[in-house]
Amino acid sequence: MSQDIQHLMRAGSLHLQSLPPLSLYVHLPWCLQKCPYCDFNSHVRHTPIDEERYVRAFAREIETTAARTPGREGRNPRVEQGYIHTGPIGSGHFVKMVHNGIEYGLMQAYAEGFDILKNANTDALPADHRFDLDIADIAEVWRRGSVIPSWLLDLTASALASNHALDQYSGFVEDSGEGRWTINAAINEAVPAEVLTAALFARFRSRKDHTFAEKILSAMRAGFGGHKEPQGKR
Repeated sequence: MSQDIQHLMRAGSLHLQSLPPLSLYVHLPWCLQKCPYCDFNSHVRHTPIDEERYVRAFAREIETTAARTPGREGRNPRVEQGYIHTGPIGSGHFVKMVHNGIEYGLMQAYAEGFDILKNANTDALPADHRFDLDIADIAEVWRRGSVIPSWLLDLTASALASNHALDQYSGFVEDSGEGRWTINAAINEAVPAEVLTAALFARFRSRKDHTFAEKILSAMRAGFGGHKEPQGKR
């Protein structure tokens, strides 16, 4: 087993410091040949196997299983295993709808944050306030150890590592309905949902060039203050 894999399997790498020391023997279930004395459920493979990927996935499974939530003693253990019965018919769909609405807000927060980092070197800033930041590396370090890790951040880090300018994307962002339905539910319940609503509207805005509303704003600014639009910014 390589040193990298051994490092992954150490208790410290899996955030298991609260548990007693343990030793874990991991038998990868793919072998070049089946040993006559082996009782493991293994399979002979003659093509290469990404062993490190398998062990990383196994390590994540251990970490997820071991990460009990304090205060949940005596409660339904199934939810800690990733599934739940939410209630009567329709409640599961409602919970999933709100989950996706929250996803809109999280995605927009990441997008705006990385946009601020990317533009930290703009000519509009004083020279001594500019930073030429490697946002791909920042995304990677954030997913490795910060208070904002998530699968969404993992996907962002992977995309930025492949192409830091994201040239393959236009920025035209669709929505599949859940954000709208979540906002409708908030309206019906009289619940303020400013972040989720703004995230949904940001997607609408992504599909347009400059809107007529923005032309109205420019006209008003020109009228009350003589403010002219910058040339070449149309």
